Amino acid sequence: MSNQGLNTYNVALDLFMCLNSCRLCFVLGEDFKPEWYYSARDSEFILFELDPGAAQDIWKRINHFVDNLETDFVGFKANVNPICLAANSCNDCYRDQSDCSKGIDSIMKVADAKCFDINFVLNDKWYKNALQTVSDFLGLK
Repeated sequence: MSNQGLNTYNVALDLFMCLNSCRLCFVLGEDFKPEWYYSARDSEFILFELDPGAAQDIWKRINHFVDNLETDFVGFKANVNPICLAANSCNDCYRDQSDCSKGIDSIMKVADAKCFDINFVLNDKWYKNALQTVSDFLGLK
């Protein structure tokens, strides 16, 4: 598949999620399975199926949410997940709700086994850093 014509915001969302997945992999180690957080199907959806206008809107919404947090902890929130934001509700999502929950539960179990608070692992500072990295790389904002 050619990547010509890929929208910058679709790529930005994909890179953002890849960075978050890499962060979880780094912190949680070999017990973490990246597909629990961001699968190849998720990437395919963001890059090739998500409307470019929707991708730009979602990018702005994620930035707004992270910039306006009243707490340092984000964890697993729909407001920073482009798949959740694209679907608007779990009933409208292509992901199987039970698989999505199993993935989050599996990540939480690994974090708990390593005595990590997932809200510390995925906090607003991390999300801000990931957003800034992607913005700088793609020349956004």
